[in-house]
Amino acid sequence: MVGSGGDGVVTMGDMIAQAAAREGLNVIKVEAYGPQIRGGESSTTVRVAADEIFAQADRVDVLVVFNWADFARFKGEIVAAPDAVILSEAKDETEVDLSELGAGPDAIWIKVPFIQLAKESAGTTLAKNIVTLGLLSELFGLPQEGIRRAVEAKFAKKKAEVLEANLKGFAAGIEHARSIGVPLAHRKLAYEPGQPRLLMSGNEAAAVGAIHAGCRFFAGYPITPSSEVLHFLSEWMPRVGGYVVQTEDELAAINAVIGASFAGVKAMTATSGPGLALMTEALGLASMAEIPAVIFDVQRGGPST
Repeated sequence: MVGSGGDGVVTMGDMIAQAAAREGLNVIKVEAYGPQIRGGESSTTVRVAADEIFAQADRVDVLVVFNWADFARFKGEIVAAPDAVILSEAKDETEVDLSELGAGPDAIWIKVPFIQLAKESAGTTLAKNIVTLGLLSELFGLPQEGIRRAVEAKFAKKKAEVLEANLKGFAAGIEHARSIGVPLAHRKLAYEPGQPRLLMSGNEAAAVGAIHAGCRFFAGYPITPSSEVLHFLSEWMPRVGGYVVQTEDELAAINAVIGASFAGVKAMTATSGPGLALMTEALGLASMAEIPAVIFDVQRGGPST
């Protein structure tokens, strides 16, 4: 699923993954962003299977594109299967050669009025991701009731009319899927519901691992895409007698970690490329003084600030 910042494609991936895990399915979700600080293009890829899976797939069976200009950023990362079903915004008249996406002659390209459906059903184009969730659940047999509950949970703290509008958008997506008229019954996910599965991000898994390994001090400064570690540990570290400090910058974070480690506490920080660059001088101190410190570097995919 590909779109611009604000299109909610990552939220779509989260909701599909949550619903699938609750049904006992195996899930892997990967998300990617452009280099812009705010806005820009984003994508999320979700692999759902009844059988055990170990990695993201090489090709996608279903491709959702809200904007072909945004897809150009991920052209080398997201490759369509030869028989993929491609759903794109009907208003986007960009000429596309499906063979360049990896699709073959058996691929099916369906133009969907995501924007129009969202505006007519929910009263806002911002609900097009929720419309799409309804459409995908109906076309491909994804756990529809589970996704509906995920939508309800997402907007539970909003005003009642906001939740109602998004549920109308979800229903509109289902209805539109029934009217498409393309035979896709053989593409539906076949599975038997099972016991719910634990679903967590790589950042959350690293944070759990740190606590299990005895880490009792964390200092960090928020930076995408590592901020989840700080968020998770700020809730869970105090429960095991540890401490979390959100510092004013990355320099303070690494120096606080070195100080805690010098006092005998297992300590850690998390950052990304730009933050790691700021820590280099303090790393030299830790190296010369032989003070252990754990730095979790959640890398960005390319050049950044």
